[in-house]
Amino acid sequence: MKKLRSKRRTTTMDESSAALKQCVLPIPTAMIFNEDEMDYQPVNLLLDSGAQRSFIKSELSTVLKLEAISSVSFITSGMGEAREMFNSDEVRITLKGLRSFKKLKKLRVHTKGKLITSLDTAQLSHDDLKFISARGLKIAQQTQSRTSISPDILIGQDLLSSIIDHSSPALTLPSGLMLTPTIFGYTISGTSTLTSDTAITEAEEGIQAAATTIVTSMNNPQSRYQTETGISRTDQCHTRTKATGRKKDNNAQSGRFPREALQSPET
Repeated sequence: MKKLRSKRRTTTMDESSAALKQCVLPIPTAMIFNEDEMDYQPVNLLLDSGAQRSFIKSELSTVLKLEAISSVSFITSGMGEAREMFNSDEVRITLKGLRSFKKLKKLRVHTKGKLITSLDTAQLSHDDLKFISARGLKIAQQTQSRTSISPDILIGQDLLSSIIDHSSPALTLPSGLMLTPTIFGYTISGTSTLTSDTAITEAEEGIQAAATTIVTSMNNPQSRYQTETGISRTDQCHTRTKATGRKKDNNAQSGRFPREALQSPET
């Protein structure tokens, strides 16, 4: 009787050939003044070069004891044409850098219950880390390791020019990711390929993208704003939707903010 010897077949994956794409939105970390404790605490910002208005989470506004200056009503039409109406308070905030004394005082933002789901910061390659270290660049993050964070404040066009450091150059990392200068330090954004050289080996099977809602003027509801989420101006980083906004005193008001995060297919 012939003996059959089973062979255990193993499958290996060549990590050098496996490559995933990451799409990173500019999410710098700053410090915001807490009116209740009379001290500063860390806060995550999402820079949206297409958003017309800036927003802060309502919960954070309450914790910080921010005083409402005025009240606004917004009507949004988002994914699937679902309509939402919510009231928003206009408040003032003070920001400064994690490692600097530069401050921005009395910035006007609007409150909203939910801005966007959690997003991931960049996975930096070893060459990226060497590039940053060799030049002594200050990155506006609490850590340079990849982590998931929830943006607390969306910075739109009304405040973006105050956040950007126009005296410093924008830089490109070896991986292709962009470094955009802000008064709080450099923020990382753009797209790059994840390979075995990536500093952090754990990689997701998909990339996150922010879905953006456009709030258009009530006086011109047919107007459309060509939008891009993030300074990197990368199409993979956003999905466009539409909405309308209305102020209580019937004056036209417009703004835009991300609504949710989507899982993008691997490219």
